[in-house]
Amino acid sequence: MKTLKNFIHTKSSARNLNSTAGNILTAIKAEVKPEFVGDVYLSELTEKALVRNGMLTESLNEQRANSIFIPLDAKRDNQVRAFWLIIDSKLLSINKEERDNAEIIARAISAYNRDFIYKSYSEESSDLDAMIADCEKPEVMQAMTKCGDVLTAFNNLKAVRQEWNQAVQDNAINNVDLSDMPSASSLRPMVLQIINNELLSYLEVMNRVKPDVYGSVFNIVTEFVKSNNDSVRNHLRRLKAGEATEEDLN
Repeated sequence: MKTLKNFIHTKSSARNLNSTAGNILTAIKAEVKPEFVGDVYLSELTEKALVRNGMLTESLNEQRANSIFIPLDAKRDNQVRAFWLIIDSKLLSINKEERDNAEIIARAISAYNRDFIYKSYSEESSDLDAMIADCEKPEVMQAMTKCGDVLTAFNNLKAVRQEWNQAVQDNAINNVDLSDMPSASSLRPMVLQIINNELLSYLEVMNRVKPDVYGSVFNIVTEFVKSNNDSVRNHLRRLKAGEATEEDLN
C-alpha cells in the first residue's frame, strides 16, 4: 500500500507548495463517492485548507504585482512632478504670453494637491485621470500648445498613465492596492501545517481503514506529493552542486 512518508517536502517554495496544495484540494473536491463526500471532518479540513491556500495565492499575486507596479508607479510619479515643475518654470518666464498661458494651465490643475502621488495606487489613478481630463479641455490644450515644453511633458504623462493602465489590464488587477496581505513566507508554514499535519495525515489513515472509499483520491494525491518532492530534491542537489541559487526556492 502507498504511503505519503514525509508528505510535502518542507523545503518546498511557496509557489510550489501553493500549486501542489491546489492540485490536492482540487482532487479532493472532485471525488464523488457518497461516503467520501459525506465525510464531514474531511470537508471541514478541506475548506480550512482552501482558505489558507487561497490567502497564499493572493500573497503570491501581490508579490508579482509589486515587482511590476512599484517601478511603474515611480515612473508615473516622476512624470507628474516633471509636469508641475515645467508649469512652475513657465509661471516665472520673462515672456508675458508664456506666463499668461501657464496661468491658464495652473488654474486648471489648482484643485489637485501635488501630494496625490503619495496616495494609494487607486486614489492616485483617479486623481491623475481627473487632472488629465481637465487639462484636455480646449482652452487648456490651447495654452499648452503655446507652451511647447508643457505640452511635451503632458504627452509624456499621458503615455505613462496609459502604460500603467495597460499593466493593470494585463495583470487582471483592478487598480491594485498592495497593502496588508500577510507575506507568502509567513503563510507558507500555515499551509504546510494544515496540508501535511492535518489533511494528508487524515487521508493516509482513512486510506488504510477504507481503501475502497479513499484509495483513488489518495493515489492521486500521492503522485502530486511525489512530483513536488522530486522537484525539490532535484533543486537541492543542484544547489549543493552550485548549479542553482537559494532564491529559486523562494
